[in-house]
Amino acid sequence: FAKAALEQADFTGANVQEATFLDAALDNAVFKNVLGERAIFSGTILDVGTFENADLTRTIWPSKYRIMICDMDSVKGTNPTTKADTYESLMCIDYFRRS
Repeated sequence: FAKAALEQADFTGANVQEATFLDAALDNAVFKNVLGERAIFSGTILDVGTFENADLTRTIWPSKYRIMICDMDSVKGTNPTTKADTYESLMCIDYFRRS
């Protein structure tokens, strides 16, 4: 999916493990309930519409965006398949969301 035009794409429940989304246009893309272990993202990760219930364990993304990613409202829930907490799977556990 590198450099793909994925605006508003719906990946609900998809297995995108080890997929590469480098420089893909992800405006309002839906990653709800995805299995995304070891997927690779660029800064366009900030354009995703929702990560609700996504398992993003060991994903790779630019660390300079950590605060913004962890502060996204859609980074919440528990993946129904793996039972991974979305917030924890992104390693946001030691980050305190702004209220």
